[in-house]
Amino acid sequence: MPRYFLTIAVLIFVLLTGFLLGYFLCLDNWENRKNVLPGKYRDWFITREKYLDVNNDSQEERLVAITDRFWGTAGTAKVLILQGKRFIEVPAGHGASIIWWQTGDFNKNGKMELAVQYDSYGSGDLLNWYLCEWDGSNFQIILEGVREASQLDIRDIDGDGIAEIKHMFSTPPGEPEGLEIFEWDNQDQKYLISR
Repeated sequence: MPRYFLTIAVLIFVLLTGFLLGYFLCLDNWENRKNVLPGKYRDWFITREKYLDVNNDSQEERLVAITDRFWGTAGTAKVLILQGKRFIEVPAGHGASIIWWQTGDFNKNGKMELAVQYDSYGSGDLLNWYLCEWDGSNFQIILEGVREASQLDIRDIDGDGIAEIKHMFSTPPGEPEGLEIFEWDNQDQKYLISR
């Protein structure tokens, strides 16, 4: 019996040592890549991520949605973009968490757009949404809204090759359906409400 016990103890020790060694090697490699969240966001969770070429340099950047593990009433969700070896915070509004995002050159002006919608901390179902456009160094907000039970649909509705932003939202009983459609105006270089 003691012989089997010693064999099992040695096996457990070897497995545990191998696991810990592997864990610390992986952790060390991750830290050395300079691909970790900035210090003030180190304890946050990455909830979504995507890779896209935001600045048309034929190299994809990493876009991450993060949420603070200590959920509170302040803005606790953010979007960060990894450029080179550092993360840049995208000024794309605030909310408890990101419930939806979409990227693309929606207006076909050669610049990447990012649409983000946040939840509302559970208060009144008010949902903030933001449309940002790449300005050469970061995304900047070009359109925003907040409504109850808000939903966005970004696609080419009229078949002209340029995406419209269809914003549906809840209205009080007896009022017409809540709907706004934003169309890109090439002359003014901005989205305007068409309905």
